[in-house]
Amino acid sequence: MENKPRQNILLRVFLHPTIKQIFRYGITTGISYIFILGMMYLAVDMLGFPKRYSYAVINAINYIGVYIAYSRFVFKNEINRSTLIRFILFLGVSWIVSYLFFWALDFFFDLHYVFIVVLNTIILGSMRFFANKKLVFKK
Repeated sequence: MENKPRQNILLRVFLHPTIKQIFRYGITTGISYIFILGMMYLAVDMLGFPKRYSYAVINAINYIGVYIAYSRFVFKNEINRSTLIRFILFLGVSWIVSYLFFWALDFFFDLHYVFIVVLNTIILGSMRFFANKKLVFKK
């Protein structure tokens, strides 16, 4: 009997809309970074393109799919003009920050691109979630 109230609290926490959004955001972001890493491997390791330019182009392409996934799956918004404009503005800022982060770690520390992408995901990913939730996909 004592576990029943505790189970109800845990169930309410896990069913909270923001927790569900974080979970869906994690899935979507994970898939997008698998795409980025796969395309980086193809571009850099197999085709010999420079990693900085490859990351810039691949990340830009990735954001198209991310917008659709965030609209439909994560934040459950209609794809409309105002959301798209906010997303494009946020995309520009986010892309610049992400690229500068990638460039700085590559230029100053000469790290492998996989490590930089993982760091980017960990450090900038949570900030992107809350910015998307509060600024882009607000209802």
